[in-house]
Amino acid sequence: MGRKLGGNGFLRYGRAFAVVSLVVAVAIGFAVSAERSGAQTGDRVILFVVDVSTSMAGKPLADAKIALKGGSSALAGANVGLRSFGGPCETTGIERLGIGPFDEPSFNSAVDSLAIGNVGTPTPAALLAAGASLPPEGDRTIVLVSDGESSCGDPCPTALALMDRLGEGFRIKAVGFRTPDQAESELACVARVTGGSYVSVNDTAALQVALAEAAAAQVTSLSLSPRRFAAAAKGDTVGKVTPRKGSQVLYAVSDSVQARFTVRRARVGRRVRGECRKPTARNRSARRCTRYVRLRGSIVLEAVQGENRFGFTGRWGGKTLRPGRYKMIAKATVANGIVGDRQVARFRIVRR
Repeated sequence: MGRKLGGNGFLRYGRAFAVVSLVVAVAIGFAVSAERSGAQTGDRVILFVVDVSTSMAGKPLADAKIALKGGSSALAGANVGLRSFGGPCETTGIERLGIGPFDEPSFNSAVDSLAIGNVGTPTPAALLAAGASLPPEGDRTIVLVSDGESSCGDPCPTALALMDRLGEGFRIKAVGFRTPDQAESELACVARVTGGSYVSVNDTAALQVALAEAAAAQVTSLSLSPRRFAAAAKGDTVGKVTPRKGSQVLYAVSDSVQARFTVRRARVGRRVRGECRKPTARNRSARRCTRYVRLRGSIVLEAVQGENRFGFTGRWGGKTLRPGRYKMIAKATVANGIVGDRQVARFRIVRR
């Protein structure tokens, strides 16, 4: 899921800080297994895969090293590995640090060992090798860092094959360094087909936003069962539900945190300059579209690592939701109030 800010498409953050963002985001937000530690399925696994092809020579690789080491303190308690890749298409890359419990001196030493390889960006082979080093189950994340498109074919089918093999709990988060359009398309696809996210790096304007999002834990899944239900006429938002009224909200978080939920209602809008806006006299002839308007209020619940659930009565802000289409949005927050990536689930309120 590629994130966007403004009219330039993908969020563009400070080049030297991009990898810091991903280090912290993945460290706090995702779960892993570890080969060296023999950790159980629920432990966090983070495998960094860094492009060291000749186009990364000089400042790009130097910035990546600084950023990786600068964010390493956030990796405490995780199981971490590091690989690099660059060269001919058959080159699978080099294991710089085997997956195991995070140790800062060992990690920093592995980062320092990153060196420019040969001409070529064999992204498909590098992803296959990285995937082969992960356990078959558990919550596993590959962080792919690259500055250009693959020189060995489209890596998206490879990412999809890995997703099919590794299944639930696996994802790729990708970051690009001033990548051309084709490279952005490739990296975004690699992330999207595995349920991960893509960030393109160009300037420092959104650095504070990037770090805030990156430092937060993650809600990894969200769903309502059933998705069509009648709302209760009275009571609280969270409470007992019946077969005819209310729904069970099922969600998972990567760490024990607070989960914040908000709701948006579908409204008629008008398409203006690529955006769905509130209808006005001036845009009344524009094409109709659906926009989602946030309802006042939110609920915050304590969540434990893994799966959680609560009964949603269909009431919000002390009122019964009217029949219509809605979205529920969930984000995880940590002690300092930083919010992570969101998860969205659609539902419909029907008449009793």
